[in-house]
Amino acid sequence: MPVGQMLNNESEPQMRQTAAMSLGAMWSYASPALPQLIQSLQDESEVVRNESVATLGRLGKAADSAVPHLINGLDNAARPLSEEFVRGSLQQIHTESALQALENLGVDQTAGQKYETRHPNASQQTRQSSQNRFESRRSTRLRRVIP
Repeated sequence: MPVGQMLNNESEPQMRQTAAMSLGAMWSYASPALPQLIQSLQDESEVVRNESVATLGRLGKAADSAVPHLINGLDNAARPLSEEFVRGSLQQIHTESALQALENLGVDQTAGQKYETRHPNASQQTRQSSQNRFESRRSTRLRRVIP
């Protein structure tokens, strides 16, 4: 059974949560499952709803059509979405409608900006830092092996 279908058709909440997590790990490849993710925002299990909200955030701009569903989910008395999760996802979706929704929720516009937007060299700095740590560990291991 495809993961998107499993998200809405599986009887066990843990399996639905795993399906949502799997879609989140697929990032942009999960876009075809967007309708199933939106539907799962009304799941009976809170962990499934939260994981689906987080997965929509990981889809980024591709999840723009889910923004109204995220906002409406905050007002769902029977199965509400976590405001913390919704805010995080809206920040990751980072489209005009998502930023407007954040503003309506009382979040400062700069809080809705991705780290890379505020710090254009962040990705390069992160890669360089990672490379430096790798080289450092490598030379330490070589010193242990080669006296």
